[in-house]
Amino acid sequence: MDCGVKAFFLYEQYRMISNIRKFPSKAFYENRLVDAKSVEQRPFPQYLSNFENKNVLFLDLKFSKESVADHSYFNKAEIK
Repeated sequence: MDCGVKAFFLYEQYRMISNIRKFPSKAFYENRLVDAKSVEQRPFPQYLSNFENKNVLFLDLKFSKESVADHSYFNKAEIK
């Protein structure tokens, strides 16, 4: 942007549940990030039922490290 390149923002997201999407929408997208219809129609994941309609907390794990196994990323500090 400092070099004159126009910013292009994501408008519609397809992966996050709404509870999680609200934070990046507010923090980075000026509240313009919306859920795709497929996300709106998806049932709330049963394994997250304790968090439905509750606030979400994001933790910055400065000393954690991602590892790769079988083409998949994981982070033991985040798991704990």
